[in-house]
Parts: sequence; structure tokens; C-alpha cells
Amino acid sequence: MPTGNTGNVPTDNEAYLKNTKVTLSTTKPTHSDVDGKRVLFLGWTETPTDKIYGKDDTAPTLVTEVTIPEGNKTVYAAWGYDRNKEGNPDVFENKYKLLYDSNAQGGTVSDVP
Repeated sequence: MPTGNTGNVPTDNEAYLKNTKVTLSTTKPTHSDVDGKRVLFLGWTETPTDKIYGKDDTAPTLVTEVTIPEGNKTVYAAWGYDRNKEGNPDVFENKYKLLYDSNAQGGTVSDVP
């Protein structure tokens, strides 16, 4: 589990039969900031992870429903940073590059980063 405190985690007290498809709760758990960076809920995954996903990561595989096996089924919250504080996890945002143009106007310019 990533460091920090979580809250608003849904519970399900229903008893399901084997092979029942269950739609997961749409309640979004909350996570405290980590090292001054906002952390947002990405969704539910079937694989535990201790990672908080950032802009350069590949988002984990998320699920919105599961099939109950013979036994209990656990889903895990996946978390992502929101460094620009726009309310969207950075891992889901479009990424852009800064390009430099020498604007040589028909000549040449050297030492452009």
C-alpha cells in the first residue's frame, strides 16, 4: 500500500455465489497528499501494488466488475499523482513536449538546446 492515509473506502456486506458478476462501487476513496503532492483514486485493480502512478508511468489495468471465484475476492485501489492539481491523475492526462525552433530565417543558428 502506498504511504499516506486513505478514507471513504467502500464496503460490501453482500454474500455472493460463485461465478456471480459484481459491478464494483463507484464510490471514490480518498488518499492524503504524499510529499506535498496530491494523490487521486485511479480505479480498482485485481493486482495489489505499492506504487502511486505518475505522469511517465503506464496506468494499471483497471476493472469495473469482477466475477466471484470459489472464495473471497479482493480488489485494490490504484492511486495516481495530480501534480498540476487539475483534478485528474497525471497518468491519464495528455503529455506535451516543449520544442525549440531556432527561427534562423534562412540562415543557421547554433547552440540551440
